Amino acid sequence: VQKGMRMNFSDDDYQSSVVATLNYAEVPLLLKGVWGTEKQFTVFGGPAFSYAISGTVRSKEVYNGEKTKDKEKIDWDDIDFNRFEASAQLGVGGSLKAGRGSVELEARYEYGITNLSSDETSEDKISNRGVAISVGYTIPLSGKK
Repeated sequence: VQKGMRMNFSDDDYQSSVVATLNYAEVPLLLKGVWGTEKQFTVFGGPAFSYAISGTVRSKEVYNGEKTKDKEKIDWDDIDFNRFEASAQLGVGGSLKAGRGSVELEARYEYGITNLSSDETSEDKISNRGVAISVGYTIPLSGKK
């Protein structure tokens, strides 16, 4: 799963934009309720556990009219960042029979519980929040229709 953030700063003669993109391995443990047969409606929710495996930071700065850009890989040993994250996820979905399988559509909201800042002196709480939409086609593995 890819997550990220953007920060913009500016004052009279300085502007800065920072974009961080983080790649996570994520394991959601969701309970799912399903209603219907040909047309199904689902509601699901539960915790998800993630670990940041890689990332990049891109920055753009303008100081007194002079522009600079930078892009670098995140050095996990050099930043105060908690790579482990726990979050709560809640979503709805539906599916419709189409041929042998079914077309599925889901929407999910994620609320990060873990403080991603590992700087114990900081009062800042950094957490992820996001929305995911997925579309898929499910094909049954058994011979039953």
